[in-house]
Amino acid sequence: CLLAPLLVLIAQQRTSILFNTDTPHLKLIGNLFDNCQEVLVQLMEFLTSTVPNVSDYASLMPSLLDLAVEYRLDPEVVFLIYRPILRTLVTTPIPRSAKEGDAAAQAKRDKMCLDLGPV
Repeated sequence: CLLAPLLVLIAQQRTSILFNTDTPHLKLIGNLFDNCQEVLVQLMEFLTSTVPNVSDYASLMPSLLDLAVEYRLDPEVVFLIYRPILRTLVTTPIPRSAKEGDAAAQAKRDKMCLDLGPV
């Protein structure tokens, strides 16, 4: 699926507009940046509406760490991309067992945690 690479390229272009444009016309740079931001937001809206299952969406995206380090995306763009996943994690209750030491319950909670990559 080419959705994730397209999303990453648009996000990288958004940053590149600010720092790698040779024109001295600030208004042009601002308009290019705004247009790129609009395209990025529209693509995110398209993705969230066409991929309703969050686990499918999460499987399409690179890890949070890869987006920030390997692809060098701005933090606000990384969290824009991960917002649907984070929203689901916040609204999904983590099941608790009657006994805190229950190994099966602990494994279930660990499975539901967000993998941020090596820290």
